[in-house]
Amino acid sequence: MNKILSKKEFEIMMTLWKLDKPASFSDILEANPNLNRNTLLAAIRRLISEGILRVDGFDYHKNSLTRLFVPVVSMYDYFAQFMSPTQKEGMIGYLKESLEPGQVSAKAQR
Repeated sequence: MNKILSKKEFEIMMTLWKLDKPASFSDILEANPNLNRNTLLAAIRRLISEGILRVDGFDYHKNSLTRLFVPVVSMYDYFAQFMSPTQKEGMIGYLKESLEPGQVSAKAQR
């Protein structure tokens, strides 16, 4: 991935990365009430067209069928595009030292 996200796109992606599960439009708004509905809708369309998000299925929300979104790009991969191999190793070492044992999930340990 060689894309720099806009401020709002980044905010949406951070929300999805933090949720760590397929999320509906409403889930994203509930997790981040600072987002405007129209901005969120436009950003989701852009992120899907660029291959950064994908629809992972459907679910019901208040009697309405809604799409569930998941990031295609992990937080690690997004940030890794801006770092040299040495910087990546340093960041991973720093995170391993700063987190208590058991806080690093299996996903984060690559």
